[in-house]
Parts: sequence; structure tokens; C-alpha cells
Amino acid sequence: MSLNFFKYQKGLLCLWVILNLMASQSLRGQDSSLVSLIDIDNEYLIGKGLLQVLPDPQGKLTIQQVSSSDFQQKFTNNASIKDDIQVYWLKLSTQATLQHEKDWVMGFEPWDSIKLYYKNPRYKDFNEDDVKKTGASLPMSQRDVKLSLDREHPFLTLPIINNTRQTFYIRLAGAPHFSRKISPKLYSRAYILEKKRSEKYVQGLHLGFILTMVLYNLLIFISVRDYSYLYYVMYLLFLGTIFMTNDGDGIELLWQEFPWLDTHLPYFLLPLVLIFNTSFTRTYLNTRINSPNADRVLKVMIGLMLALLVGIITFTLTQQGSVYIRQYYYIYYALVAAVITINTIVAFNCIKIGFRPARYYLFANIFLFISIGIALLFFWRESIWNGQIALQIGSAFEAILFSLGLADRINTLKRDKELANDRIIRQLRENQEILKENQAIKDQANEELSRKVRERTAELVERNKEIEIKNKNITDSIRYAKTIQRAILPNTEKLCQVFNNYFLVYLPKDIVSGDFYWLRHFADEQKTFIAVGDCTGHGVPAAFMSLIGTATLNETVNQKRIYNPADILGHVHESIRISLQQADGKNEDGIDIGLCLIEKDPESGEKRKITYAGAKRNLYCVTKHTQELIEVKGDRKSVGGMQKEEKRIFTNHVKHFNESDMLYLTSDGYTDQNGDGRKKYGKLRFLQTLTDLSLLSLSEQRKELVQELREHQGKAPQRDDITILGVRL
Repeated sequence: MSLNFFKYQKGLLCLWVILNLMASQSLRGQDSSLVSLIDIDNEYLIGKGLLQVLPDPQGKLTIQQVSSSDFQQKFTNNASIKDDIQVYWLKLSTQATLQHEKDWVMGFEPWDSIKLYYKNPRYKDFNEDDVKKTGASLPMSQRDVKLSLDREHPFLTLPIINNTRQTFYIRLAGAPHFSRKISPKLYSRAYILEKKRSEKYVQGLHLGFILTMVLYNLLIFISVRDYSYLYYVMYLLFLGTIFMTNDGDGIELLWQEFPWLDTHLPYFLLPLVLIFNTSFTRTYLNTRINSPNADRVLKVMIGLMLALLVGIITFTLTQQGSVYIRQYYYIYYALVAAVITINTIVAFNCIKIGFRPARYYLFANIFLFISIGIALLFFWRESIWNGQIALQIGSAFEAILFSLGLADRINTLKRDKELANDRIIRQLRENQEILKENQAIKDQANEELSRKVRERTAELVERNKEIEIKNKNITDSIRYAKTIQRAILPNTEKLCQVFNNYFLVYLPKDIVSGDFYWLRHFADEQKTFIAVGDCTGHGVPAAFMSLIGTATLNETVNQKRIYNPADILGHVHESIRISLQQADGKNEDGIDIGLCLIEKDPESGEKRKITYAGAKRNLYCVTKHTQELIEVKGDRKSVGGMQKEEKRIFTNHVKHFNESDMLYLTSDGYTDQNGDGRKKYGKLRFLQTLTDLSLLSLSEQRKELVQELREHQGKAPQRDDITILGVRL
């Protein structure tokens, strides 16, 4: 019986164990999403099975809707974040079994807005007033935890009551850019504060070291004015600001009420860090001289980073920055890799050419590259703290090596300067010896040169005397030729016999003139010929032409008795071409001439008949009563010179004028004369002047014409012979 009783008890025991196991499994199935907190828990990762997630695509759900029984079945364990959904609701159930009360905080990814809803024991349902807030977009004064324990993980306090099962609802808005899932952590407040205190201590050491290096190198820059130090200071300053922002010290200490600055400041600073790092590389390694090709590449990199900075500012101002922020980081990290690689290659090349300070730069870049690799490995394993420490250690060693390199660079430059000074001193001494030798040679050469100069000067003086004598003889000959020319030209007495009123402006450019005037009067026949000629060129050659023209006119009129002006010009033309053998093309000189025959009008004794023929010269007449200027144009061909036609024929122009009307024959010297501004006097201005002066006496007309010419000419030299013959009928 005892054996049967034992078997019976054993059966009851097995049944009790099976029932307990079933109850335990049932309980576990029922409370699988319950977060159980005990005394040994200080850090609690809320895994996938403990977190209930409800996406809110429209972002319009309220706490009353979410906490209602209708929505409870919509919560799932899927904690993935989708790009097209920016708002999520979390449901968290907790059970604390603690011997001592603890304060609890929960850390999240950097969502823009985080709201924790908890049930107040006084109310049955959740209330909008029972909410705790935090998030990257809130100022520090509005956050539930007003300490920046970590910029990447905003914190909320959880009002957990011991020995009580509680349910919390959390609204997350503005999904982080790089997070793909929702994975909050629960900490005891004392534990997280102690942990962050030790982290802040390490971060403070790094930040203090960076600031010390900034101030130290800034003082050196002020002292030595080497821009390598300035670029290095700016690089460290911006790099330290990024670390301070990532550590949360920025918003906690400096810009508590400007969360936008805390979120976006690293985006603006990252390109500036690379810009000043590259600028430091160019000046420190002196790539403009040591490696020109690399210097051009570094300039291109600076341009790319400036373009990136402008793009970031543009996207931020247009509120498009958040859309492309992930792409921005890809570009930035690509630029970081490219810059470090290029800088390392440049440093290696500078070492090869013997630039000693490049060794420190090379070691600093290699160490930084290794630290970045280690940091990326930690980030990939989601160990953010260790990754930050790796970057801080790398930046600290880089700063130390750069500072040592700058000091070595100064020492190297100082030694190079001393060596250069020694070389200069030696070169100056050598130059001094060379100068002494050169001075002796120079003195000897000067003495020889002085002797030759004296001899040469004596020869030149003698030759100058001979040239002066020859010039005097030539000038005297030309002056005598002027006398001969003046004798051939009609004199004042002869002009006065023929005309009661006339004036003559005759201004040769040189001693003798290429202009001439000619007069022939037949008292018996009451015919008077007057002419003004302008020969090719001026000076002696033109004077010879004027003698030929005068002689030919005298021969044609006096001996051959040709009185027709057009025929006279034709005869003179043929005579000049024969005399100068112009048919053979050996000479093309000619004469521009105006020839005028004045005689009484047979129909009216009070008027004068004027027969005019011109070769490239015109006759100007101004009537007394109407002051009308009449221009009688000559033919557009010269007397003498090149002839293309078979026979040159000139045209007569017959006009009738009253007594007291004015006739003017001129060369082109007056109208072609330049002023101080190299502007010619001009034909239109000349004709207006003749018209304005026509009523004056002939002597006053001459005086005014000469005065007008001098005022226009100013200091400009006379460029041609000038002749104006004016006759009042």
C-alpha cells in the first residue's frame, strides 16, 4: 500500500509540474511585451519583442485614439523606419520589482519631436496634459531632461512606479536621417549620469586640448605672420566645434535655445574643415613650389568643397537640405577620403625631394586615416562612443604632429635662412673682389674710352664745322633762289597798276615756295590774266616747278598769244610733260592751278566778264550786294603729271559779275593746315570766313585771314605753302 501511495504521490507531483509549466508558458505568451525591471538592471535595451509600434502616415492620430481598444490590435513588433512615414507611436508596458526606488530615463535616436504619454492615477484615460517632451527640434529649456547627455540620443524620464504594471505611449515625429529602426534604451538615471560624467570627462580633455592648441598656434601666427598657422588654427577651431556639437556640449553650454543650429551646424562646418585643412596643406608643404601639379589639384578640391558649402546653404534655405542629407554625407566622406589620400601622396612626394617637415605631415595623415578606419568599424557595429573616442584620439595625435611639424618647419626655414645668409655673405665677398677687379678694368677702359672720345669729339667738331659751312652755303643758295623766285613773281607795284583793290597772303613753308601767283595785263585789249598755282610738294623741288609753270605761262600768253584760259592750261600741260619727260614715266610732278581772264562785258560796260579754267582748283566769288558766295569749280585733273587720256582738255567757265564783287584764288595750304588737335581748318569754314570778311577793306581782309590762321594753328607747325589772292572788281 505504501508503494501504491508513493506512486500516487509521484503522479500528483508530475501533474503539478506540467500544470506549472503550462501556466508559465501561458503567462509568458501573455506578457511577452512586458519590460520587467529589477535591481540589477541599469541599462535595458528594449528589443523588438518588447516594443509595440504603430505607424502614423498622416501624423494626425491623438493619444485618445491610439490608447483606445480599437487600435490595440494595430500595434506590431515591426520597428523599421520607412522613408515615407515620419510619425510613429510606441506602446511600452513595464513591471518594476525593486527593493529601492529608481529614477528611469529613456534614450532615443535624434527624432525632431518625442512625446511620452503616461496615465495619471487620478484619471481613467490618458490625458494630453500628462506628457513629457524632448527632441532635436526643441530648445533645451522645453525638454524634459535639460541636460545634453548625448546629442544623438535625446532623453526622457519615465515615471515608473514600483510593483505596478504600467503602459506608456510615445509619439515619435521627424525620423532621423541615418536610423533604420526604432531601438530606444532604458537607463537608471544614476547609472546614465555616472556613465555620461566619465564620457564628458574624456570629451572635456579632448576639447580642452584642442582649444589649447588653437590659442597656442594663434599666438604663434600673430608673432610670425605665417599663414600656415592661421589655416591650422581655423581647421582646429571648426573641427573642435564639430566635436563639441556631437558631444552635446554646444547646445548645453552655448546655443541652448537654438536647436536648429545644433542640428545643422555640422553640415556647414564639415566643408570648412576640409577647406582649411587643404589650405594648410598647400602652405605647409609649399606645394606651389615643391609640387605645382598637386597644388592645382588641391585648388580644385577647395573649389569642390566651396561648391558643396554653397549647395548646403542653398538646400537649407529652401528647406530641401533634409531630403538630400544622406547624399551630402556620402559626398563629404568621399571628399574626406580623396583629400586625405591626395595630401598623403603630396607629402610623400615632398619627402622624396628632401622637404623634411613633410614627414610629420605624412605620419599625421596616416594616423588620422587609421583612426577614421577604426571609427567607421565601431560605427558599423553601432558602438558610437568608441567610434567618437577613436576620432578624438586621431585628431589629437594629428594636432600634436602638425604642431611638431610646424615647429620643425620654422626651424628648417630658419636653418635654410642662415645657410642662405652665409651663402649671400660669401657671394657678397666674392662679388666685392670681382667688383674690385671690374673697377680696375673699368678705370682702364674709361681711360681708353676717354682718349677715344676726345679724339672722336675733335673729329666731330671738325666735321660739324664743315657741315655748318656746307649748310650755310646751301642755305645761302636757297635764299638766293628765293630772291630769284620773288623777282619772277609779280611785284606789288605791278599788281597795283592793274588792280585798285587787292590783297595777297603768300606764306611759304620753307625758304622758297611751291606756290606761285602770276599776272599778265593787256591794256590795249583790256584783258587781265591772274593765276594761282600749287606745285607738287614744297621746298626746292616745288620751287623749280613753280619757275617752270611761270615760264610756260609767259611763253603761252606773251609769245604764242593764246588767250583762251582752257587752251592756256592745255598748252602748259603739254609743255610740262615734254620738259620733264613725263611720257616715259620718270616723273609725275604736276601743278594745281586756277587761271582767270578778267575783261569788260561787251554787253554792259558796268559788269565784268570772267572766264575761268581750273586744274584741281576752284574760283570763289562773293557778291557785294547779296554777300552770296559763288564757287566756280575747275576740272579734277592737274597740269602736268600722269596722263591716262589721249589728250587732256580743260573747260572754260564764263561768269558775269558787278563792280566791287570779290574774286579769290587760293592754294590748298590754308584749308589743310592742322591745329593743336590735328584737326584741319577745312573748306567749309574757309568759305564762311571769306563770306564774312568780303565787305571789309582788302588790307583788313588780309589781316583777319592771317590772324585766323595763327589762332587755329597754335603751336602746330605749318604743313604746306599758303597762297590767297583776293581782288575786288
